[in-house]
Amino acid sequence: MFQSRRAVLTFARNTSVLHVVRYHLSRAGFEVATAHTLDEAVQRLRASQPDVVISEYGPNETEGCNLRKRVFLDPGVRTIPFLFLVDSPREIGQPGFVICGRDEYMPKPLEPMGLIARVQAMVTRRAALEEMTRIDPLTNLLNRTTVEHETVADLCRLLRYGRNASLALVDMDGLRSVNEALGEAAGDLLLATFASLAHRSMRASDRLGRYRGQQFLFYLPETSAAGAAAFLDRLLTRFESLSEQAVGRRATFSAGLVEAPQDGENLDTLLPRLLRALYNAKEEEEQAAILPYSACAETARAEQ
Repeated sequence: MFQSRRAVLTFARNTSVLHVVRYHLSRAGFEVATAHTLDEAVQRLRASQPDVVISEYGPNETEGCNLRKRVFLDPGVRTIPFLFLVDSPREIGQPGFVICGRDEYMPKPLEPMGLIARVQAMVTRRAALEEMTRIDPLTNLLNRTTVEHETVADLCRLLRYGRNASLALVDMDGLRSVNEALGEAAGDLLLATFASLAHRSMRASDRLGRYRGQQFLFYLPETSAAGAAAFLDRLLTRFESLSEQAVGRRATFSAGLVEAPQDGENLDTLLPRLLRALYNAKEEEEQAAILPYSACAETARAEQ
């Protein structure tokens, strides 16, 4: 596995090309691996997830294009950018080059400083794009896909070591009325205020993401449902005060809670129960309510 986020895989049959690329990029601080065959390149690429792939392309060199096709058809690695080394810029107009979905190209012979600058630019751009796809632009929190992915990964660790964790789904109360009375910009400000407050109130090990619209998903490891409820109560008190300063009216939220593993061992089981707890909390007479799933289950059993 590559240990650096400046990792490069170079694929070429020409050993002199491999040597030149590895020599100059290694001196510039990149972690460089090489592959001589298509199968070896595919294996290394899937195992190490490099930041950039450098491959030859030319009239007698089609395996680089074949590698790009195979990478594109694999969702796990298709976003890794390619830098093709071409004998002549005229080659980039050839059908084979267009079909292979290239990202960038450089003519040979390689100019060392140009190669280093180009690869560094590709690494930087990819890092920026990855950050954009992880983050919700309004709240600067994790987006739904990312927070779910990280929660799934930590739930596996939790089960392995016999730990517990709580999940909370928070929903803003009365956001529609804020949008109607004060405008959607005020509603956005309210969401951003809550996100900032919640993020500053959490531990480094906690996870928080914007789940959908006005809902936020919390993952709190090593926390019981009672502990999570106490945390949300404190958060609600502070949010009521800050929301009045932000938009001129006091806002509240409702929340559903589940605890793993007692309410479920995986996200597919926990999320429906979390939504059920939230919907029950929203139906409570008090505007602001925090309801654990266990309370919903006890109520359901009592009604049977």
